[in-house]
Amino acid sequence: MVLSGPKEHAKGYIEGLNILSSMRLCANVPCQNAIQTALGGYQSINDLIQGDGRLNLQRNLAHKMINLIDGLSCNPAMGALYLFVKVDAKKFNIKDDEKMVLDLLQQQQILVVHGSGFNADDKNYFRLVFLPHIDELRLAIGKIETFFSNYHQ
Repeated sequence: MVLSGPKEHAKGYIEGLNILSSMRLCANVPCQNAIQTALGGYQSINDLIQGDGRLNLQRNLAHKMINLIDGLSCNPAMGALYLFVKVDAKKFNIKDDEKMVLDLLQQQQILVVHGSGFNADDKNYFRLVFLPHIDELRLAIGKIETFFSNYHQ
């Protein structure tokens, strides 16, 4: 999208456009609530998040594996389906998180979203969704570990 003309009068409008464009990364709450009805039948997240539930196991695995990678850290998700991973900017000389995630995609074929895509000011974060099943998640995080074992921006 291109905006032309004096932008000082349109600051609020431009901010609204930025917020709307950021929504493309995640369905809003009304859309999330409509999914069950759209799919039909009984569906409950409770079965997935209990102690031995698939999402709970995947969250715990992703959190543990990410925190074992030297230079990466994250907090456990407390309701989200993703981890917001902090990358040690000094260790990896990170100046541009978008370049970092593009390098990861090109070198390891792992797609994550750069933190600045969520308006994070620091350029040393990425968002990792932990929805893939355990075996796929383990493989993907292993590739992330391989990538960061010798990455320097």
